[in-house]
Amino acid sequence: METLDMARRNTMLEKIRGSDDLRIANEFFRVPENQEKIIRDLKSASELSKVLSDLRRINSDMLVKQISI
Repeated sequence: METLDMARRNTMLEKIRGSDDLRIANEFFRVPENQEKIIRDLKSASELSKVLSDLRRINSDMLVKQISI
């Protein structure tokens, strides 16, 4: 029974924290300078993700070649 109460309490705390985080994020995003920075960061992250994906594919291809040799 105690475990269930703890789980419920933790869930409620997570919801409260989540709503605070969302409120803070909304306030941050309303500032135009912050919007521009976020968009730049997202573009950079997208490019980085593509590079990492390519590197994983190359690494996988190299591993397959080594195994087949």
